[in-house]
Amino acid sequence: MKGNCSFPFIRRGHLCLLPLVIGLLGLGRVIASHRSVPPATPSLFSYVLFELPSGYGMVPGRALTTLGLLILVFSVVYMVALLTARGRAGIWVTWPTDRVYQEEGTKEATRVTNTFFFPQLQVRAAGRWWGVLLRGVSVPLIGLYFSLLSAFSLGWRELNGGTWSARVQPREYVLRATGWVRTVSGLQSLLSVYLLALWVLTYVGRPFE
Repeated sequence: MKGNCSFPFIRRGHLCLLPLVIGLLGLGRVIASHRSVPPATPSLFSYVLFELPSGYGMVPGRALTTLGLLILVFSVVYMVALLTARGRAGIWVTWPTDRVYQEEGTKEATRVTNTFFFPQLQVRAAGRWWGVLLRGVSVPLIGLYFSLLSAFSLGWRELNGGTWSARVQPREYVLRATGWVRTVSGLQSLLSVYLLALWVLTYVGRPFE
């Protein structure tokens, strides 16, 4: 199924969204050149999509700054999900069947908790005062890491930022979301690919002129 177009909730083929992004930029160019209102009062559509994230191409770096801020904001959402999500909603870890160390992980998906990071240290810290500190630090780290995976899970076949990010993991696993957490993750992926494409197009060209 690699390379097939899909919604961002599926996490595959996000590069297929680039035509949509380019189309939005083209629409923004038309709006910028034909709007009948003064520049100080642009329409809500063009203001949100083009003025806020890039200043109509005059401030290309603003899109990257917005992307970074969204990563931090969504990491807080995933932290809340990590601590409060119940039932079908949550963040889960699956282990590939062909992993090198078969003794690590389980056959079925398991919910990610605040003990997922630093497993060896977590065992040593059990019952000690710094165990609570370690679990507390793990929560924002897991939230931030999943936010990074959601933001950069875009690409086509081998050109996939999420796959590259996963290769730095010391263990072989895949993080997945279900329920409302999956919806939020898909929304973040869509916003991220838009901002990244907007930055590239405004940095190398002048799409609004």
